[in-house]
Amino acid sequence: MIDTIRNDSRLAIGLCLAAALLGMGLVIYATTMGPGVGGDATIYLTTARNLISGKGLIYPEADGSYRLLPYTPPFYPLALSAVGLLVPDMTAGARWLNVLLFGGTIFLAGWFFYRYTGRAWLAGILSGVLAASPVIVAVSVWAMSEPFFILLGFAGLVALLEYLACPRRATLLVSALLCGFSFTTRYIGVAYVITGGLALLLVRWASSQPGHPGFRFGRKEFSEAFLFGIVAILPTAIWLVIDFTLTGTVGSRSGQPAAAYWQRFLEMGPALQKIYLFWLLPDSIIPRLPGVVQVALWLAPLAALLGLSVFLARRLSAAQSVRNVVGMGGTPHAAAVRLAAVMGLFIVVYLVVLAIVQVFTFPPITLASRMLSPVHLAALLLLFTLLHLALLLPTGKERLRLVAALVYLGCLGLLGSYLLRSVLIVRQDHRTGIGYSALAWRNSTVMAELRNLPPDVPIITNETTAIMYLAGRPAYPLQEIYLSEPLEEFTRYGEGADPSQKVFREQGGALVLFKANLGDDFGKYGDRAEERIRALVRGLFLLYESSDGSIYSYKPTSVDD
Repeated sequence: MIDTIRNDSRLAIGLCLAAALLGMGLVIYATTMGPGVGGDATIYLTTARNLISGKGLIYPEADGSYRLLPYTPPFYPLALSAVGLLVPDMTAGARWLNVLLFGGTIFLAGWFFYRYTGRAWLAGILSGVLAASPVIVAVSVWAMSEPFFILLGFAGLVALLEYLACPRRATLLVSALLCGFSFTTRYIGVAYVITGGLALLLVRWASSQPGHPGFRFGRKEFSEAFLFGIVAILPTAIWLVIDFTLTGTVGSRSGQPAAAYWQRFLEMGPALQKIYLFWLLPDSIIPRLPGVVQVALWLAPLAALLGLSVFLARRLSAAQSVRNVVGMGGTPHAAAVRLAAVMGLFIVVYLVVLAIVQVFTFPPITLASRMLSPVHLAALLLLFTLLHLALLLPTGKERLRLVAALVYLGCLGLLGSYLLRSVLIVRQDHRTGIGYSALAWRNSTVMAELRNLPPDVPIITNETTAIMYLAGRPAYPLQEIYLSEPLEEFTRYGEGADPSQKVFREQGGALVLFKANLGDDFGKYGDRAEERIRALVRGLFLLYESSDGSIYSYKPTSVDD
């Protein structure tokens, strides 16, 4: 028996390690030209460099001033600055940090799934699905905080599950710190903290009646949750006090006007549907499907998952005996049920927090696939745990073999489809690069010409962070593209009263327009977008033009002088 356990453990470790190496290899191959760098990544990298240089965790503005790290909490830039002390090229350091974090998440998820279920092969397949997931691979190839955030938060929930199985104060504190640091990495990480607190209050397994789960809810549970919450919230609370004291805002955000609440809530539906469908199908297929089919594709699996959860809860609670799960105390299936319960609870809490932020704060967050990557991980763990529990139901041997075959074939099918999709995505990233690391940005002739502008010439652009990252110069934003409503009257740039136009008009600034995203930037104008862009530059003096953009001045001698 002991030899069997050891062999299964070695098999699980080997499979999870192989999956972790697969995921790490995919990210390494995709980021040959460097990790993806966009707006947020530029802020992370720039503030981390400034911290190392002794300036502080600040980001430069075009007028020569600095502001405290905007929009995000500080833990990821702090981690990058630590990496920067060891690796001179911080962008390369961010790349390798994400490679290690992704591999760690894959291994951790698979190994602890094995510990809670005793199923080595299913744990290996789960790790493989995570390694090949186009959702998680996609966030791991960018110099972004998600890999760090996900690993911290998930490790915190794992530590919490360990505490629920064997209560020790040190384990509870470790869980609180990990969940707390995930909160200090991304504000949405408060979902991990809330999940931990609720789990301590609700997921308490009664041991007085072996084989029958129950709930206890008393002074001990409240004291546990209180200690967990205080420790988890403290790091972010300190940061928020500093942020509010210096900037007067929290995360550079403000309250949403009450009139916009309902509209923001309605906007979540189509965005979440698109994200969820990407979990199932490639982006190229989704737009071709009729609306009814798209709704059915996300509604049917969700209903099936909920139905399976309810069915298993009723059957397992009524079962008098279940096959033993190796290494678990209490009821044989208790650890797996706790895992499923905590993952399900996290999904609900995360979505509720996301809705609150989207509806009540301004500016609204961008609801993209990366925003729900933690939910994707939790959903996969929940799915695999429910499938494991389904295999524990008392049934005949022939039926059990059939169910097991269907479960493993289905999981292998998911692994195969994810791997195919990720290989295609990774191959494209390898060829073209990602974000500002892409060949198109590196070879931009407009960017090359911009670098030759005198340092005292103010720059106004629709790509401020690209110029910051690639040219090392802060720029004024083209503020019109951030307006919620289109302008009624089309005037040339420089005739308006906003600060950027005043600088352009009075200080001899250069208007730098990159064509790649210009259509999207003026998308609010619909069919009149091209008309608006033409009116924007009509009467301005063209200093430089190429296939990827143009540079204009308000006066003919504004730059030459």
